[in-house]
Amino acid sequence: MHNCVEINEKKKKIEAMRLKLKEAVRRAKGDFGSFEVYAISRQLDEMILEYMDLAKGKCE
Repeated sequence: MHNCVEINEKKKKIEAMRLKLKEAVRRAKGDFGSFEVYAISRQLDEMILEYMDLAKGKCE
């Protein structure tokens, strides 16, 4: 099992990537395929939040 320092560092990186993804989706609005990009980003965001909730209780 990863130690708490590793888990917390990964959570910070994940949060930063979530913000980058949201910004990319915002910029892509109106482009061809933007609905698909939006749908994928929503699913990924839900998965990330679920993972972060699972990790939350272990190292806080």
